Amino acid sequence: YVLITGNIDLSIGSVVGMSTMVAATLMSKGIMSPIPALLVTLLCCLLIGVLNGLLVAKFKLPPFIATLGTMTVARGIAQLVNGNYNTDSIMKFYPEAAQTFKNVFYYGKTLGLYNGIWIAIILWIVFNFLLSKTRTGRYIYATGSNIDAARLSGVNVVSTTVIAYVVSAFCSFVVGIITCATVGQGTMDAGNSYEMYAVAASVIGGVSTLGGQGILLGTVVGAAIW
Repeated sequence: YVLITGNIDLSIGSVVGMSTMVAATLMSKGIMSPIPALLVTLLCCLLIGVLNGLLVAKFKLPPFIATLGTMTVARGIAQLVNGNYNTDSIMKFYPEAAQTFKNVFYYGKTLGLYNGIWIAIILWIVFNFLLSKTRTGRYIYATGSNIDAARLSGVNVVSTTVIAYVVSAFCSFVVGIITCATVGQGTMDAGNSYEMYAVAASVIGGVSTLGGQGILLGTVVGAAIW
């Protein structure tokens, strides 16, 4: 989404790490059970996405600089929430709820397939529909193709860019939660270099770094190749 708008998001890996550490810290310290912890974590990640979009579209910062800054902020939050240490096991205070959380996001199976695969399929269906069948999707392509022409055509470039970055942050949140469910704790190195993986998968799948070109199916193929 972000690449199609002609921008880039370097904060992906750090938001994954922040998502993993915030959720795991809240659960491992007994502060919250999994569901409230997920909601708080989601809010934190979405705020990073909104901030990225506003810095790039509203305040005209180069996306490389803006998201490099939020990358550092998100990684700093990930380090601070548990004092720069990996967390204890999330099973410590809410064992039954934590086991359900781990099954839903990683270890469980539905119709013979692991739930992680179903999560990927659902995300693809939802975001592919948004990108290919809605006005928002057309605006995203228009913004990436020619931002001035899009603006003159009545496209709200700021909100469109914010939406793209929020989608990026939401997907990073999901990856962080899956990582947390996989390991059963928060780890300080979660999400390292994931921004490189994301860009590589998209470019291999035919998304142009100049914007305005690419389909979501191509990104899935690119991720599989990677």
